[in-house]
Amino acid sequence: MERNPEQHTGSRAADAAAPQGLPRMELNKEQEQAASHLEGPLKVLAGPGSGKTLVIVEKVARLVASGVPQESILCMTFTEKAADEMRRRLYDRGIRNVWVGTMHALCLDMLKENAITTGITDRTVVFSEMARLAWCVRNIRNMGIDTRIVNLDRNPQGICTKMLESIRLAKRELISVDAILEYAESGEPDTSKEELAQLAKLYAAYNIHMARENIIDYEDMVASIVKRLEEDSRMLEAYSEQYRYVLVDEFQDNNYAQFLLAKLLARSRNLTVVGDDDQSIMGFQGAFGGIFEEFDDAYPDAESVTLKTNYRCSPHIASLAARLLEADPARTPKRMRADAAEGKPVEVVAAADEAAERRFIAEAIPNLDAPYKDVAVLCRTNRACRKVAETLRARGVPVALVGPGSLGRSATAAEVLALLRIADSPETAGAQISHILMLRGIYEYNIRAVNAEARRYAKKNPGAPDDGVLASMGRPLGLDQDAQIREVGERLHKMAEAARSTDLLNILHDIMTTYSDAYKKSSNEQTPEAARNLAILNGIYDIARDYVRHYPRERLSDFIEYLDMVDEQTLEGMQDAEAKDAVSVMTIHKSKGKEFDAVFVTGLYDDEMPGKPRRVDFEIPPSLLRGKGRERNPEAGHIREMRNLLYVAMTRTKDVLYLTYPLQAKTSSRQREPSRFLAEMRADDESVMRFGKYEEPAEAAPAAGDPLDAELWDVQERVCKAVRESRPRAAILGVVEMARVLHTINGQGGAFDPRDVLDMDAAGLGERPARIAAPLVDPDTLTLSASSIETYQQCPLKFKYRKVLGIPEKPSVNLMKGSAAHAALEWAAKESMAGRSPDVDDMARVAKEEMETSRNMFPDSEYAKAASSMKEILEYYAEWEAGSDNTLEAAEAKFEIPIGGIRYRGKIDRVEKNPRGEYEIVDYKTGKSVKSKKKVPKLPQPNIYVAAVREKYGSLPAKFSLVYLERRASREYHVTEETLEEGLEVIRECAGDIVKERFGPTPGYHCRWCSYRGFCPAMMSE
Repeated sequence: MERNPEQHTGSRAADAAAPQGLPRMELNKEQEQAASHLEGPLKVLAGPGSGKTLVIVEKVARLVASGVPQESILCMTFTEKAADEMRRRLYDRGIRNVWVGTMHALCLDMLKENAITTGITDRTVVFSEMARLAWCVRNIRNMGIDTRIVNLDRNPQGICTKMLESIRLAKRELISVDAILEYAESGEPDTSKEELAQLAKLYAAYNIHMARENIIDYEDMVASIVKRLEEDSRMLEAYSEQYRYVLVDEFQDNNYAQFLLAKLLARSRNLTVVGDDDQSIMGFQGAFGGIFEEFDDAYPDAESVTLKTNYRCSPHIASLAARLLEADPARTPKRMRADAAEGKPVEVVAAADEAAERRFIAEAIPNLDAPYKDVAVLCRTNRACRKVAETLRARGVPVALVGPGSLGRSATAAEVLALLRIADSPETAGAQISHILMLRGIYEYNIRAVNAEARRYAKKNPGAPDDGVLASMGRPLGLDQDAQIREVGERLHKMAEAARSTDLLNILHDIMTTYSDAYKKSSNEQTPEAARNLAILNGIYDIARDYVRHYPRERLSDFIEYLDMVDEQTLEGMQDAEAKDAVSVMTIHKSKGKEFDAVFVTGLYDDEMPGKPRRVDFEIPPSLLRGKGRERNPEAGHIREMRNLLYVAMTRTKDVLYLTYPLQAKTSSRQREPSRFLAEMRADDESVMRFGKYEEPAEAAPAAGDPLDAELWDVQERVCKAVRESRPRAAILGVVEMARVLHTINGQGGAFDPRDVLDMDAAGLGERPARIAAPLVDPDTLTLSASSIETYQQCPLKFKYRKVLGIPEKPSVNLMKGSAAHAALEWAAKESMAGRSPDVDDMARVAKEEMETSRNMFPDSEYAKAASSMKEILEYYAEWEAGSDNTLEAAEAKFEIPIGGIRYRGKIDRVEKNPRGEYEIVDYKTGKSVKSKKKVPKLPQPNIYVAAVREKYGSLPAKFSLVYLERRASREYHVTEETLEEGLEVIRECAGDIVKERFGPTPGYHCRWCSYRGFCPAMMSE
């Protein structure tokens, strides 16, 4: 049902003729009262669908009609999109010269207009969120931060993110460095004050950096202008005379600095603010609940108008939304009228878990009587949005994912990033090259052969910073795809050569347009997927341009490191492009100002909505915050904002509203409680609100697809990609292969002859063998290790990439350090068994010699940090050994044993005998991670080692010890036959799954450090 608030009936204004352009709109009583108030302060409380933009546009039109110069009117909006919409409406009314835009845009204009005193010019660079995070991560260790208070060794990126967010809030509240320091040093010290003292150091350094480098951030745009207007009476008079009429939209979302800006500019007292305190949901950006109280105190004689008619929502939705707000006893009721028929009942649907909740939505949307473009799914988090979008796409529902994106979750971005890494260091990018080979249609068995050849090369050149993969691609290996592999290798060589002699933006552009088909494919397809890929590619290029502005002299490797940091963040501007007919999936915050025919609001269980407030590290204390209505009770403030958030979500729809929640978490058996908000607004009348549970239908087995059809589709895709990338050999061979498949599908008699396709000498293009369908894993030749089982348990797909396909991993400084430490310990053990007593300095010398063989593979800073910790590792080893009463039996003892018909190989650090004559096993670990005591008996390594010692020495070891050298800690496993059998059974099950080639991904926290995350399908779809 279409309802346009600009077309409803009501009283027509009798005063002030409409300006030239479109005729004046018909307004209801409250709208008329607001639009006709031309002089003096005015507060307009405008609920959902009440026509607030109409009122602002109509008021501006009447001001112009009354003789007010357009240049004297200032309209400030919260977003640039809202500004564009307002400009369009004013333009339709014949109004061209009113200043319309965001407060940040206004302030930047004012700063540049006063460049002589402000120093801000067109050459000033705006400090983007990612650029300042990169600056912080790179420099925070040089700011005198007390590491006893702020542990910079643990997630420095996360610490910088939190500290920068607090600095942003401080600037929005006009809180100086000195004010924070004064608070931190006042009264009795506590943990939060110690944190704030460290925050002040970063805050001061941040301001110095911006001033030195001619940079400005968004917060300083407003704060600087407010300060100058307060201190420079001539500047204040000039701007307040220029802008005699000031109108502010979405007033409830403004922070304290923005409120002061509007107040300072409106010296004429012709200030109109429009908003809705019930829709205040931007607290995380500094908005405060008492902003309308501030307005009332500043302008006690202001007229106040409440727009009471909701032209968007059905009465059922409007009444339930009102109940939700009225359940808050501290809130003043503000029930709105709904100008529509009763509408459909609101559906509250419980699903078994999050996955079932998403499947319900995917099934329900196609059954709605509404175009896809008029449907929205609203979630609390960006992660939840991505999951919903993935489910909808899998069911064939077109999606426009609105809001931040992530590089790591895009196949298009993964290809570009892989090519960047190859361009930067082709000799050490074996993992990325393997990924590119996959994308170029090279079969897995051929990739495995290339990597095997590379390993042979690496063995002949130990310590060389070259994994040998690219070099192997140029050798004839007798493979059925040698020509295609060589062609890909030649292009990668050419790309790497070009990267050495061109700048970042040029090589990135060439990668996107020449060395991959990223732009070619996406720019020629009219699909939501293509539009999304284009947005991602443009986003990457925008990131690069911003990076070059801040860091013009850095290397390609520095930019790649920067992109790794970017990948941990959500990225504005990389959302799906507008689709002609696609379901909008977005966070509730992103839905502000939008409307749809049907809306699904997800995740309405109590732990999520409202959930609980979390302590904020480096939090600005409430006593420093300015403005009225500051919530001193974090719990109450959080509940109020979450209530507003649900209110906003519900009122985005005109008629159809689904409120959904999962009954159980995927990783827990604990039953979830529905949101308390659902109970507060529950209506017993089923014509208003209905409660139900989604029962998933039994899935029918999918029809078996024709393997030849699948092969034909695969070949066609590879041919098209080869053509787009100007790889003629691969394209020609692909065309021939496509003809061969069609020859089989069409049942043509006789052998396939490529000369029937090509009117040319087709030597070397004879009949190709069918794609090998043999298994990748042969149980008869399979050999595993404890580490490979642990890899499989962590992620089966990682096991496939590492152990089956042999794709090289990127060099790890921690693994290098661990190998060097083990080499030193092995040498020391053997010296001890020979009757000599090596000291720590001797062991350090051995470790250093081992590390030097890999030095060129790492940046100097990483290498130096790893080397500096080696002495402490060896000192603890010496202490530990001196305190042991055991006798060393063997060091680095090799073994090979069968378990469940599969062979296992490895080396045991130490086999010892205790004074009772029992065997004990010791394994040394470097690194900061320590396993819990409960987990050790269940790990593959202890049980495989125990089984190996039992077989070798004929006796069950009494104990297995893990010694964590860097953490100066140990974990012990006291072995029994029962615990050993339990552990071996788990290992047998893992090996069985490996033989069955169950290689699905298991995303988790470990993905952050995975060498294969750049092309892992789980990372691309999450």
